[in-house]
Amino acid sequence: MKKKNNKKVRPATRKESMKLDITDERNIARYHKEIDGVFNGSLFIRKKVLLGKPPKILTKYGIEKPLYCSQKVVRKIAYPKGYFGGKHNLGISVLKKLPHELNNPLAITKNTRNHMVDGDSVVVWTNWKNDDNNSVITVIRIENKNGVIMANIVVTVFASGKNYLDQLFGNMKNVLYTKGNKSIKKLLPYRCLMPKVYADDTLIKSVSLRKSIVEDKKT
Repeated sequence: MKKKNNKKVRPATRKESMKLDITDERNIARYHKEIDGVFNGSLFIRKKVLLGKPPKILTKYGIEKPLYCSQKVVRKIAYPKGYFGGKHNLGISVLKKLPHELNNPLAITKNTRNHMVDGDSVVVWTNWKNDDNNSVITVIRIENKNGVIMANIVVTVFASGKNYLDQLFGNMKNVLYTKGNKSIKKLLPYRCLMPKVYADDTLIKSVSLRKSIVEDKKT
């Protein structure tokens, strides 16, 4: 019988994370702590979540600066529509595993739809799908000033419909990268189901806490 590995990883500082790979265990430990902080209130309200240094695959397509995401967008991704700023209902487990997906994406395309305020943006297609067979995608905005990249911001993560697939892959000029240089049709069958929404203890505790706050206000 194998012994459990109870090794505790010391989270990196933000400064240290700038020199670590995005999937380095110390960067991941810090990132997880910040994600938890959004939902338990320990992260300063105006502070953006730092995902980390962009992986090499993204730097080839203009994602050269550290990746950040606002707390507002984090809640929008995790919670269901109408619940504390939520919309996409993907849960915290998706957020916590996102750096690994960005490091090994299924595909990368230009963004010809929305989310293009203050700069260009690219769409990173993860290896996930939801129960409706829709791909989970990440939109990253490249903010630039006079041609100089100022910041890279994750503006949303959501399960896209077939219309996104048709529009962004319908014109090969939009396609920047596909895994193994294969067509998207050959890659789609290899997607896996995204992590379950309530698989993360932090989200369960957060939902329970917010429900108790709402109930207290009613009484």
